[in-house]
Amino acid sequence: MRIYRFFLDTFEELTTGMAQTIVVNSGFTQQVFLDNFPIIGASKSKKSDEVVKQDGLLIASHMPRILYPPINLKVFEKSENYSSQKIEDLLEGKITPGKTHVLTSLNRYERKKNIPLALKAFANFLERTSQKTGKAESEIDATLVVAGGWDPRVEENVGHEKELRQLAKELGITAKMVFLKSISNDQRLMLLENTNVLLYTPENEHFGIVPVEAMHMGCIVMACNSGGPLESVANGETGFLNPPKPDLWGEKIFGLLEASPDPERVKKMQAAAKKRVKDNFVMDVFASNLDKYVQEMQPLSGFNYMAGTILFFMSVAW
Repeated sequence: MRIYRFFLDTFEELTTGMAQTIVVNSGFTQQVFLDNFPIIGASKSKKSDEVVKQDGLLIASHMPRILYPPINLKVFEKSENYSSQKIEDLLEGKITPGKTHVLTSLNRYERKKNIPLALKAFANFLERTSQKTGKAESEIDATLVVAGGWDPRVEENVGHEKELRQLAKELGITAKMVFLKSISNDQRLMLLENTNVLLYTPENEHFGIVPVEAMHMGCIVMACNSGGPLESVANGETGFLNPPKPDLWGEKIFGLLEASPDPERVKKMQAAAKKRVKDNFVMDVFASNLDKYVQEMQPLSGFNYMAGTILFFMSVAW
């Protein structure tokens, strides 16, 4: 590490630690914060919900507070043209509404999103279903949809789409796949309305709003057991959290959709998903928690105020 980084990083931690309250979007981000700010991380207080008192030092002895981002309910409002397109047309005639199992991956076309996991898990599900039921894979009524942001000017978007299509060909699942790029909000809502299982494949996401939006729409979410989904998805109640191994994902999908299909269980999970979002990830809850944190803030000591002012002007001059 270059020596100047030490001074810059220390200066950043000093000024950050002087904040009366620090908020982060998940427990995972909280740990990342503490790992990168060891002086604050060495604080005696290890409770994120503990009210902090300034002690006259530059570094405030406190843990970051967790403030979950809320979903924007306006994005779930359908336009006047919503009914002008049918889900069958959007998915290229590869599904029968209410009958076909629709699995969806909703991410930007970026390699860090680990979308190949969704394809491999789907292929494993088809193979497993064929072995257990005796059906040919072509007879299994299921479709995987890969949808997300795609920009022709972004080399990675273009290249990764080609990689995914090639992988689908190698896995023999092209006929049961649909690739959608930069879909409209109406198309996104239509897709989620008809999705049985959302496959959320990124690892170590700091929060990840997609699973929360999907749960709001009544989707069962399957995600990696790391990062934000550990807090947003209730394992076994609103979805499933698994290591990023295709065979484990395929097994879970098979158990939910084919091994012993239980419509009542699915309805119960869908209702639990919607309730979890309403209880934890809407604007009213966000505002209430934010107000609580603000009300609990302690006044700055004279020393902290003076030191903060000096460091502020030093940073501007720098």
